[in-house]
Amino acid sequence: AHHIRRRRRACEAEVALDALWRSPAAAVVQQLECGQVTPAKLIDVAVRRIAATNAATNAVVTLCEERARARAASFAQSGGAPGPLFGLPVLVKDNQAVAGVRCTAGAPMHATRIAATTHPLVEALEAAGGVVLGVTNMPEHAAGSHTFNPVFGATHNPHDLGRTAGGSTGGGAA
Repeated sequence: AHHIRRRRRACEAEVALDALWRSPAAAVVQQLECGQVTPAKLIDVAVRRIAATNAATNAVVTLCEERARARAASFAQSGGAPGPLFGLPVLVKDNQAVAGVRCTAGAPMHATRIAATTHPLVEALEAAGGVVLGVTNMPEHAAGSHTFNPVFGATHNPHDLGRTAGGSTGGGAA
């Protein structure tokens, strides 16, 4: 019963679209589940946030917006996204292949590689209702404690651009 009351309060809350990027994923999923926001609107919010910050952070190295919008449209046509993510946009690391999307692992030898298949982890995210919006930077072959590579360069900490975002998931962290 406590869980249900919590959901009802979340469903009654106002949705400030431009502030959603600050919200915990669980809270955004509740907004999706309640129908107060759509996957398409969340993609809009995320794309605007990436556009506003990525030049400084270099966190997102490949955006697959058309693919994400097509998936969101398919949810709208079928009556909704599957749970438990209900259409939440997600970013995946550049070593987690997404069919049809560039997957470099930060390595020059793979700089132009387009994935032919989707990694099982990404398949699981999508089966749970996740919408892959893009790919994040990482150290070459995920081997390093700081995120930089010869393909995309360094990812910077969004709180202090002079500092590292860490690794090996620095792009995802930023």
